[in-house]
Amino acid sequence: MSYQKRYAERCSRAVGSMLGRITKLKDCKVVGSAGSDAKVAFLKELGFDEAFNYKTVSSLEEALKKASPEGYDCFFENVGGPFSTVALQQMKNFGRIAVCGSISVYNDTTPQTGPYPHLTMIFKQLKMEGFMQSRWEHKHPESLRRLMGWLKEHITLTSAVGL
Repeated sequence: MSYQKRYAERCSRAVGSMLGRITKLKDCKVVGSAGSDAKVAFLKELGFDEAFNYKTVSSLEEALKKASPEGYDCFFENVGGPFSTVALQQMKNFGRIAVCGSISVYNDTTPQTGPYPHLTMIFKQLKMEGFMQSRWEHKHPESLRRLMGWLKEHITLTSAVGL
């Protein structure tokens, strides 16, 4: 998995910032987006290779291309909607998408319709999998051991969650 390029949307909170730090520990390149310049600075502090403010870029597509012209191997999806559609276009062939949320539609009163990314999924042969934290409860002891090991090595995962 070395040197894979990964993208996480709106990742300046607890889940996204931890994801970014752990991914960096796995020797991957990490790109993240956030909704303010202060949050972008925080992502850079955490060691993200690239970060941008999705609210101020003129084109999300161009921002993603600039951050990783060769595309992305992995995409941590927690927003959904049009944001997701643009990110999927930037995936490399055989890329993987982990879906744990869709905050852009949580308050919708009517279901969203399209665009549907089926052709992108087919032609790029992408793998997308949804998951919930409860599915991995049996892994909590192992995960806690890893986190504690990093702390013992004096590797700060993120100041945002007080570790």
